[in-house]
Amino acid sequence: MNVRGHRPHPDQEVSHPDPELGRLRATVAKLEEEAKGLRATVQDKTTTITSLQHDLDWARRSLEQSANTFKKLNRENASLIEKHRDAENLLMTRGIRLRLQNEFPIERQNCLGVSNQDHAAGNPSVVEAEWKQRLQLKEEEHKERLRQAREAYDKDIQNLAAKDRREREDQAAIHQKELEKQRNVTWKLDTDKAGLKNECKEKEAQIRQGEFSITRLEKNNRTLCQAYKAKVMRIRQLEESKAALEAFLGSRLTPRMIILAKIAAERVSRLDSNGSGDRFLQACTAQELSATSLDVPLEDDKLLRFTRDLHANSGKLEIGPSLDVQVCAVCKSPKFANTANTAGPNARLNEFPVPVRGVRPITRCCNTICSACLLRCITESLHASWFSNLGRSKWFKCPVADCDEFLDIPHVAELGNLLRRLGSPDVAAQIAIYERAVVLHNALEPESLKCRPTRLALEKAAALHSRLISRNMMRSFFDPSVQSSQPDEEGKIPQFTAGPIRMFDVDHEDGKLSVPIFMKFLRRKTVATGRRCSGCSEVWCDLDFTTIGEWIETCKGFTGDWMWKILVFPEKLAGSCGHEIDHCNNCLAEHMKVKLEELGRGVADNMPCPSEGCNRKLEYQEVMLYGDRESLIKYDKYLLLNSITALPNFRWCGRGACGNGQLYEEDDELITCDECGFAMCYRHQIPFHRGLTCEQYDSQREHGDPSYKQTQEWISKNSKPCPGVGCGVNITKGEACFHMTCVSCGHEFCWECLASWANINPEPGRYRASAHTVNCFFRTSRLMPTQIMGMSIDDALGDGE
Repeated sequence: MNVRGHRPHPDQEVSHPDPELGRLRATVAKLEEEAKGLRATVQDKTTTITSLQHDLDWARRSLEQSANTFKKLNRENASLIEKHRDAENLLMTRGIRLRLQNEFPIERQNCLGVSNQDHAAGNPSVVEAEWKQRLQLKEEEHKERLRQAREAYDKDIQNLAAKDRREREDQAAIHQKELEKQRNVTWKLDTDKAGLKNECKEKEAQIRQGEFSITRLEKNNRTLCQAYKAKVMRIRQLEESKAALEAFLGSRLTPRMIILAKIAAERVSRLDSNGSGDRFLQACTAQELSATSLDVPLEDDKLLRFTRDLHANSGKLEIGPSLDVQVCAVCKSPKFANTANTAGPNARLNEFPVPVRGVRPITRCCNTICSACLLRCITESLHASWFSNLGRSKWFKCPVADCDEFLDIPHVAELGNLLRRLGSPDVAAQIAIYERAVVLHNALEPESLKCRPTRLALEKAAALHSRLISRNMMRSFFDPSVQSSQPDEEGKIPQFTAGPIRMFDVDHEDGKLSVPIFMKFLRRKTVATGRRCSGCSEVWCDLDFTTIGEWIETCKGFTGDWMWKILVFPEKLAGSCGHEIDHCNNCLAEHMKVKLEELGRGVADNMPCPSEGCNRKLEYQEVMLYGDRESLIKYDKYLLLNSITALPNFRWCGRGACGNGQLYEEDDELITCDECGFAMCYRHQIPFHRGLTCEQYDSQREHGDPSYKQTQEWISKNSKPCPGVGCGVNITKGEACFHMTCVSCGHEFCWECLASWANINPEPGRYRASAHTVNCFFRTSRLMPTQIMGMSIDDALGDGE
């Protein structure tokens, strides 16, 4: 009996390795190791040559610099010698003159002493001649000394020049020897490098030859393995078909079983008669039997009639070599295949896709799949498989369990032809589903989203959408009501679009997954059941669920902040506040932003609920859930400041418009604000006293610094301590109204009497003048603190009440 089935299990596949192939692989591996070592040696030699070349270049540059420096020094030395000689001549000339000037009076006096005697004796010419002779002797003596000094100096200069010349010659000889040595080493390394390169080329040629031999042997080996696998698969298919038939015939009889028994009996009879000729088993008429009625159970009377009809109506239904039995690789059932691919009664019994000439097979693997399993696989893939396999135009996976191939369905026309060949009852509807699935599939590509979802994220997203659809909180992706069928103003039917896709973080094991959610398909309440926001006065239609408990139960297994952020109203606050939520998420975020801007860090620990009449303070998790990014950064900063304010090394910035504070080192006297760069003193917390240390500043202040008293008077006159509980920060008033708010603690009060604003204005529209103190101007005036502006009451009333 000619029986075929699916391919054998991979654990039982056998191959025949070639021993020559193993030896070649070992030789190639050895050659590769040797080539790798040679390449490393060449690289080391190249590095050494490069280093020596750099040293050689450096020595050449050093020699040139030394030569230039020596020439420069020679020129400077010659110039200095010339200047020295001129200076010596000048100094000697001036020295002779000075000595003559200094010695002339003495000599003249001596001569005059003699001349007086001689004059008394009556010989004046003798005195004059003696004086001139002495002067001449002195001048010759000085000239002789000058000549001897000049000769000694010239001799010293010549000795220095000769010594310097010898040193230069020795240094040049040393440099020349070093250059010759480096040239010899470089030449040797170049020779070794060239030899290693040639050896590497030879090894690489041997490797290429070995790789070519390996490729040829692997190709031959693959051919032999494929032939062997085909034989093993054929044997396996025959064995499975035999087992399936034995198990199948043991159950309740059906027309399929009867035909299978007839085929088996005919094949056995032909084997017993040594193949004496082809025979055809005859069965019922073609009008009574088709592929869809093969598995219909028969009653006893119908079974008897069908059996008689099968034997009586010979020649109408051909059962023989053209009607084969094949085992489906998916359902593991034996089914009929018309191997002749010709029209006739057997064509109606065919249960496998009919191959078309010139058309590629549907599956790339060698598995045999019946039409029913293939149609069921395509139908299921149309609804689910598009959510994964991003980046692939063909995302219909082969239905065989151990196969990783995809069905060859490149476009919608090929899908339509395949569905018709498989006998689909509604091809048009399945084509429409495919076209919509392609749009949804492309919407998940990185070109449409900011980031590509991971495989786990897509699996999580598919499960989440299935949960929402099953709980009726999301429409099916293929619901016709999602897309409008009405023409637009130009008369065209709008094309289907996936709509906006938002990425939400969903809890997954120990972390989070960024999961895409199609917002267009969520079921929302109608306008009639919508809710109006008291902040923006807009009517919003939130997700359609009855109670918040129902929504939490729906999201079980998919927890995370997304289940609250996807809602229009902050429903998470309802359980803590105890009232109906009347502010949308946008208005809640704006409310927190305004409070942080107006009240600063004082509101960080006391963020109020925006609903009127609710005195509850929002928790940290609630603020982090519904606040925008800018507000959250500011909120965290204020919380940090509030937590470190009590530390001893914390200091506020001394510049009033800054409002920053930070921690400093206690040893630093001068500290600088990181926000505005304001410099101040760590100990005194005032603008830094430049030119004075803290001790000097304290001493000067204790002994009567005039500016210190004026500063204290100005502070006392122009500032007031905040009346808030535990605050006491000095506050100065500007040109605005007399309703004050402390930026440190957020306490509101009247500037004139420091009365609490909560008592003055207990609720919107209600003003109590009696809440001011007795001597306050606003207690008896018809004016309110918010109606006049100025530094003081006099300044405010000066413009006219």
